[in-house]
Amino acid sequence: MIKRDCWKCLKQGTAKGGIYKVGVSSDTYCNHAVYLTIKSVDKNFNNFLGVGTLYTLDEVPWSIDRLVGTFSELHKGYPNKNTNIWCDILKKQSESGILKKLNKEGEQYTEGEKRAQQYANMGYVVIAAWKNPKKSTESGNAPHYATVRPGFEWNNAGPMLANVGGENGEKRTSDGFRYIPRDQINWYYNPKQYFQENAEGILKGLIEYYGVN
Repeated sequence: MIKRDCWKCLKQGTAKGGIYKVGVSSDTYCNHAVYLTIKSVDKNFNNFLGVGTLYTLDEVPWSIDRLVGTFSELHKGYPNKNTNIWCDILKKQSESGILKKLNKEGEQYTEGEKRAQQYANMGYVVIAAWKNPKKSTESGNAPHYATVRPGFEWNNAGPMLANVGGENGEKRTSDGFRYIPRDQINWYYNPKQYFQENAEGILKGLIEYYGVN
């Protein structure tokens, strides 16, 4: 269960600092918030992390040193900010058929967005992920992650998100991924999702601490 100190983490954005402001996570919180969400809701959350085949532990999935096997070999000398590695893990897990990617090659990006909102409304945790192409030596090199907020309909601004970052709260995709081309965002869910006990209560606590309705 997520404790109240973790809800506090989710409420604090990058502009306010917070207990996530340590180590490699000094300037991004979105990855932590998404990780806490999947871990709290889905007993099979390791499917989002590639534990055993791509990654060594069921911990925050953005340490290059914890990649394993051939996947580790492919990512030696990783050129991007290390928090981008989760985008690579999600992509590989979907290619392996463990996760499902809701946007498809060759179709309008809005079709994937519509599926993302639909699957969230059915109760699945849907992750939105954008890999930042900038090198780790460049400024503005962080990726962005969010989860789709259930209980809404898709509109031209995209799915509704539970967004954590410089500003927290319910935001449409066009706002949460501001300045990012929406056709570069990927949407993933775990078809073998298994709800944690008291997931409803956990999410209620998260929402209350977000300060959203």
